[in-house]
Amino acid sequence: MARALVTWGGWDGHEPDQVAALFAGWLREGGVEVDVFDTLACFDDAARVAGYDLVVPVWTMSEIGKEQALAVAAAVAGGRGSRAVTGGCATVSAPMWTGSS
Repeated sequence: MARALVTWGGWDGHEPDQVAALFAGWLREGGVEVDVFDTLACFDDAARVAGYDLVVPVWTMSEIGKEQALAVAAAVAGGRGSRAVTGGCATVSAPMWTGSS
């Protein structure tokens, strides 16, 4: 069975909890096992992130830590899917780690 990680947070004006619930519901209807988190701490364990087939971040105006960003980047580079929820409901605008602390 496919597994997806959906994580949400940031600016409440984009209603990230409701958007994440929509995507999680649609994925579950399609037979995907979904884990939903309201924190970027779900990216702290790179091996765990790499175990998902799909990563769906629903975040606006937030910051991601260096190790978290590297874990997600490694998972995607390793063939995991990543979809950013964008448009009127939410955007992924968390700045990626650029080499500074």
